Amino acid sequence: MRVIGKIEPLKMALMDDSAGAHLATLFTLANPVNASFKIRATVATYGVYNLEQLKAPSDTTRKMITLSINREKYRAASPVHDVDSTVVNPAFDTSFLLTWCVYG
Repeated sequence: MRVIGKIEPLKMALMDDSAGAHLATLFTLANPVNASFKIRATVATYGVYNLEQLKAPSDTTRKMITLSINREKYRAASPVHDVDSTVVNPAFDTSFLLTWCVYG
């Protein structure tokens, strides 16, 4: 992979959709303050932000979180549960654009 230009670790943005949106959001909220990098923006499209609300998690989702149906693990892997604790941090100033779709 070739990098064009200079990467500025204090001016990064994450953007992805679906599972990547879930991971980008989870990573951003889990790292509100870091001395070596700063996520300035996250754009997440059609991610699953609350795994606990999945009616019937797929085999792939179960394997990602281990082979058990442990609701605590689903909660820990759900970015929605990190929002309250992250946004109260005065150093957290990441801009977010989230989109999602409700099925059913």
